[in-house]
Amino acid sequence: MNKIKKNPQIEELIREKSFKTAIDLIDTTLKNSPNNFHLYYYKSLSEAGLLNYQSAIELSLKAKDLDKKNTYPYDDSISNYYVKIGDIELNKRNIKDAESIYYKSLESNESFVPGLHSIATIEFLKNNLDKAEELFNKAIKINNKFYISYLGLANVNNKKGDFKKAVDCCKKAISLQPNHFESNYLLATTYFNNKDYSSAIEAFRNSQLIKPDHIELNSSLIKSLIYEKKFDDAYKVINTLDKSTIVSSKSLSSSLLFLNKNIDNNDTILIKEPNSIIHKINIPSSIIDNINLTEAYFTDDRLNIYNTHKVNIVDMRKLDVLMNFINVNFQTFLDNFFSKDNLLDKYYPREFGLSCYHIHSFESDQILPLHDQKSALNALILLNTDNIKNYVYKISLKLAESDNYSFKTYDHNFTIDQSMVLFFPSFYSFQIDTDIKKNKNQYLICNFIPTPS
Repeated sequence: MNKIKKNPQIEELIREKSFKTAIDLIDTTLKNSPNNFHLYYYKSLSEAGLLNYQSAIELSLKAKDLDKKNTYPYDDSISNYYVKIGDIELNKRNIKDAESIYYKSLESNESFVPGLHSIATIEFLKNNLDKAEELFNKAIKINNKFYISYLGLANVNNKKGDFKKAVDCCKKAISLQPNHFESNYLLATTYFNNKDYSSAIEAFRNSQLIKPDHIELNSSLIKSLIYEKKFDDAYKVINTLDKSTIVSSKSLSSSLLFLNKNIDNNDTILIKEPNSIIHKINIPSSIIDNINLTEAYFTDDRLNIYNTHKVNIVDMRKLDVLMNFINVNFQTFLDNFFSKDNLLDKYYPREFGLSCYHIHSFESDQILPLHDQKSALNALILLNTDNIKNYVYKISLKLAESDNYSFKTYDHNFTIDQSMVLFFPSFYSFQIDTDIKKNKNQYLICNFIPTPS
């Protein structure tokens, strides 16, 4: 009887991650050694390397059946493959299927830590926080070096509102794996969300050492520096952002910085000022009276998702007179905008794409705001199907950051009528109040989306 041997050549191919070549050699070798459990185990590793986890499970079971001495950690390998399959389903947001698969990872070993952690994550996503906490702690009790479960506990404590415990869990994970980005970043965002901006800055800086081009990280770091009034440091961060960074994120950070730099100078930004970042301009009645929106609609069924109102994409090329008016005044607005600050002039984008939406047919008296998340600046035009002349709308502009910092002096309340266009940065949210019947409310929102120069 031939002795069943290992195959160093195949092992080397697997170490080199030449999985397809390894499988070809394994299949050839199996013809002469069909009962060699080493070969089935090698093939399971190779299939797993190619992300074929179900095949890896079947091959591991075959190897285990042939191997009377249990040479390899078959059960842990199989459990790990089930976790990988569950992760794939979870990434597809198939939570129920993922949960079922994760439980399979515990069938041969109920103390399999990655499986316990994964089921705890499912419980967290289902908002079963106590159960999630119990399972994360169980995983840590079995293996106190399993740092990912400390992050799970941090998320649980964040959701429960226990800021101190969340911070402690993040720090424990970092102590076990100092260069793990998610641990450092979660610590930073935990500080940030709890308004400890000084600590957030340090944690964001540490995260930045691991992933210097992470967009959300840089944006949050800039905001933290602004809230601490470290404006020069914030500008330095902006200056490090390269072309791989989304242009709109860079421009919004620049705009927010520009706004808050003026707080330090006690420089009030009023709508009446020609270089204000909020500006309203009169539109000639000859333009307003000749807008025919229905002829300018793009067809896009993807927008039919709202229950409270309707949204249509507008082809501004078919409203060329209005588009020309908007573009000319937008350029004037930008020129005045840049004249306020030389540093802003350096960082802010100069080239923009234009998109436009018609929001109308509201089912309630509330006029809901909508503008493109990628836009840096917007132009708002109020419309009225009854053609009531000089009807006044009440507009409220509120900084998106008002809840995080004392920016109330930069919130604005004013009136606008149908003969005006309002330009404002996208870091403002807006609210419109009117006495017009709900189904008559409508507006155009033009979005100026920065494009790479």
